[in-house]
Formats: sequence, C-alpha cells, structure tokens
Amino acid sequence: MDTAAMQGRSFMQKRFRFGTVKFFKKNTTSKARAGVVVSKKTNPLSVGRNRIRRRIYHAIRGLLTEHEIPHNIVVYPTSEALTAKFSELKEALLGALSR
Repeated sequence: MDTAAMQGRSFMQKRFRFGTVKFFKKNTTSKARAGVVVSKKTNPLSVGRNRIRRRIYHAIRGLLTEHEIPHNIVVYPTSEALTAKFSELKEALLGALSR
C-alpha cells in the first residue's frame, strides 16, 4: 500500500450507489482535494456532464470541510447521479468517504 501511495496510483477504491470513489496518496497540504471525472459514456451531452459534476462538487464541498481526509479523492459518478435527490447523493458520498 505504501508503494502505490508513493507512486501516485490509487490505493483504495470504494463503490457507492452513484459511482466510484478512488483515494490517492496523501497530499502535502493539510486539506483534502477532490476531483470529479464524468465521461461521455456517462452522459453524451456536455450540459448533463457538467450538471453531474456540479452536483458532486457541491455535495463533496461540505463533506470535506466536516471530515479531515488527508488524501486526494477522485469521484467517477454514474448517470444516476443526475436524477438522484441531492440528499441521497450526499448521504451516499458520506458513506463512501467515511468507510
């Protein structure tokens, strides 16, 4: 696990109801950083991809300030994240981040 973390490869991956969360090596800052990757396979329209991305960022923003996670996090959402209730989305992300 230490070797993968030092080389920047993901060392932990968790599935949640609306996608996958990958954790990468600890960053040098004291704050967690998050990224969201939405492919054309998930939603062919850029409007849909950007809406999914904004919803995930908004849900993660509050969670990262509440919980101190010293890792780089990348979320790969599914198309279900577009139509899900925001409270369900936030709850699923919280479950994936707190395990």
